[in-house]
Amino acid sequence: MPRSVRSKPGEPLREKLALLVPSFQHQRYLSQLLASICGQTRKPDEILISDDASADGSYELLKSWARGRPGVKIFRQTHNLGITGNSNFLLSKAKAKLVLFLHSDDALVSSRALEKMELLFRRESKLALVACGRRFLDEKMGLTGKEITLPSGRHAGRDVRRKILRSEANLIGEPSCVMFQRNLLTKGFDPDFRQLWDVDAWLRLLRKGDMGYVAEPLVGIRRHAKQATRQNMLEGRSLKEHLIVYGRLLAKESPGLSAKDRYRLLYKLTRTACRHPRAVTPEIRTILSEEKKRMGLLEYYRQKIQYRLGRWLARGSYQ
Repeated sequence: MPRSVRSKPGEPLREKLALLVPSFQHQRYLSQLLASICGQTRKPDEILISDDASADGSYELLKSWARGRPGVKIFRQTHNLGITGNSNFLLSKAKAKLVLFLHSDDALVSSRALEKMELLFRRESKLALVACGRRFLDEKMGLTGKEITLPSGRHAGRDVRRKILRSEANLIGEPSCVMFQRNLLTKGFDPDFRQLWDVDAWLRLLRKGDMGYVAEPLVGIRRHAKQATRQNMLEGRSLKEHLIVYGRLLAKESPGLSAKDRYRLLYKLTRTACRHPRAVTPEIRTILSEEKKRMGLLEYYRQKIQYRLGRWLARGSYQ
């Protein structure tokens, strides 16, 4: 196992860092990605890249780039594993304590991205993961908007989980924005997910430690027509996984929530389930039913009346 080292006398130990790149059919974006890796002030101790049976010349470009670069390993899959399978493959090959998955259509937009994220791990104890703000990249390699979801510093794991539940949004970010402790993700990424596999993993990590956040756009996330996110939305998979992830989260966090919050979240998930019945699994039906029983019918309907009355007063009409 790699040992921790000190970056400067008197500073906390610097942990080994692995940069993991799952690659598939993104040959046109690889030059920007690789240049952003080379420009980092904090060099990764391992760079592991797995090409998932691409047919666009990605593997050949990566092999050429890796020649003469110590610490870089290129793998080629003989058949397509999918994003979760390829990510789990890389996770199994990594040895460093800290890992960051940089997707092959993304890039690091700050030369100090890895340095700033790893530094927060050294300054704060018992962090399970560190995330950062992001910029958005278009298909022509240009920077567009940016998004920062939390203030810089340490955030309690329980608080972040509940913020995610209340907002029903990924406040942590895409894998390219997240550095985490490899040994804490014991089961890897869930292969049953194709869209929200990252959110599912972040929530599991947040049960094992707190989160650090760097409120600067350090990473660029690509937006393009062939993005897996868009395809999953077209297939309706996103709705199904949304109900599963947030339904499970509600079931786990429910005992610590106020009756008002519990009802509001239960109402929103139930509404989504009613509007999209094909996305509802037996597991979700059970969770929604059990949560209603846990509240008790009297409390459930009391909260329902208060919620609808509040919406009417706020909007001036019945919904």
